[in-house]
Amino acid sequence: MIGSSNIANAVSVVLSAIFFAGFGLKATGRGSYQRSRLTKDGFPRGYLARTKSVHGFRTGDIVKAIVPSGEKAGVYTGRVAVRASGSFNIQTKTGTVQGISHRYCRRLLPGDGCNYNQII
Repeated sequence: MIGSSNIANAVSVVLSAIFFAGFGLKATGRGSYQRSRLTKDGFPRGYLARTKSVHGFRTGDIVKAIVPSGEKAGVYTGRVAVRASGSFNIQTKTGTVQGISHRYCRRLLPGDGCNYNQII
């Protein structure tokens, strides 16, 4: 019979091995409460959206976008950066693709504050 402390130790060992093996986890944060960006003099230069969710997506979600036609036609998988307009940026392994409509995106993983380099 396996005790709960043995299971906890085994999980700890596995998670440490994954972390130290360079699996590609990197902390990215979960957002900001700051209402506006400031200039070097401290004056507001722009305002942030009131909600963190746009069309059901949040910045940091892992998405797969299938764009059927147009200049950006193709399949993109990566971390999404949302805009209030519904036109998103997707950061892939090869670079950032700007201006992908929310209609072409499907969420694979919710954003949890980590960047999964090996998955995308």
